[in-house]
Amino acid sequence: MPVEPGPAVWGALLGACMIHKETELARVASERLFELDPENTGYYVLLSNIYSADRNFPKAASVRQVVKNRNLAKTPGCTLVEIEKKEN
Repeated sequence: MPVEPGPAVWGALLGACMIHKETELARVASERLFELDPENTGYYVLLSNIYSADRNFPKAASVRQVVKNRNLAKTPGCTLVEIEKKEN
């Protein structure tokens, strides 16, 4: 690449690793992400999910433990449904 990849590029690669079940490449991408954006819990969650999908539960648990030890918390999601121009 003509420029150094940032968190967006590494995050896209990590997401693709989930789809294609590439755990080793996911580890490499996540290491770079944790250096560039260590407070973003979404990357930790995604890596944990990749390990869980690969049935590597000890590594998934260790990633979750890192999040806990660093006192990071994932921001809860929110959904808004609009039916006939009324919020429900």
